[in-house]
Amino acid sequence: MKISAGGRYAVRLMADIAKHQDFVPLKEVAKNQNISLKYAEQIVAKLTKEKLLISSRGQDGGYKLFLSPEKCSIYSILSITGDITENINCVKENCPNLEKCVGVDVWATLNTKINDYLKSVTLKDLISKDK
Repeated sequence: MKISAGGRYAVRLMADIAKHQDFVPLKEVAKNQNISLKYAEQIVAKLTKEKLLISSRGQDGGYKLFLSPEKCSIYSILSITGDITENINCVKENCPNLEKCVGVDVWATLNTKINDYLKSVTLKDLISKDK
């Protein structure tokens, strides 16, 4: 499994935002995470659209989590960035070698274990390790 830079940055941005109770300016979060503001804006736009973040404009505006940190899994973040696939390509039903492939069970099990693990790790887990 390969996680894109956008996926890794999204997790870092979300973890940084999770450390705050109130809205936090994206400029501050991007600086903390050494991510360009322009790239951070693209990432949070996706996360806001999919209801992982809430945005607020104005002097005290910025971003905050829609869900509590213990309810936001790494899986949910990576799903939004396009880094999660439910099935490894060769496990899909339309594979011409599916019935005679000796490795299909290995790949299907690996895929399930990876996704289950990512579902079990939350932002709370990440921010509690950071203290």
